[in-house]
Amino acid sequence: MKYKSLASIRIKVILDKRGLKNVDIVRRIRNNSTGRLRRICNIDLKRLEEILDGDKVTFLEASLIMQAINEDISRVFGVWLI
Repeated sequence: MKYKSLASIRIKVILDKRGLKNVDIVRRIRNNSTGRLRRICNIDLKRLEEILDGDKVTFLEASLIMQAINEDISRVFGVWLI
């Protein structure tokens, strides 16, 4: 069984609830990012699909994805107490 990142699972659940297509998310990231940010962290369709399949996600990648859908990053990396 392949290891899946908990952060990538949370991102997938949030995106599924929003009902957005991967292409729309990548388009939002490209349109709203500065040139400098795109040189540091470029999320293309292939990378987004890897993340949604369970690949490890960096904080910057998660931040860009969550900003593209107007969500708080704490929903991905936040700690919930039971």
